[in-house]
Amino acid sequence: MAKTDPVKITVLRKLKIDDLFDKYAAEGFESECPIFRVGQEFIARQDYVPEGFCRWAWADIFRDVICLSGGGNYPHIRQKGVMISGCTGGFRSVIFKLERIEE
Repeated sequence: MAKTDPVKITVLRKLKIDDLFDKYAAEGFESECPIFRVGQEFIARQDYVPEGFCRWAWADIFRDVICLSGGGNYPHIRQKGVMISGCTGGFRSVIFKLERIEE
């Protein structure tokens, strides 16, 4: 098995799109993601979901975590070993910073 590096996942921003929320959200549904808080950090090792991490968000960012973990970089990001990724939570998405931790 090829060597993989851990990836630090930091919650950068929780989006709240009020006009869409007001129009489409079910009664009693929270307007912001209740799972994450800005500044919260997780460490992903190999392809395992970090403890306490939302599995829906993991499904959205998994490919970026795997790319960074395996040594990949993104040409549209200034810093090597970094990616800005997000969960597709519709009107209450969460934006993450992913950073490879080279060991």
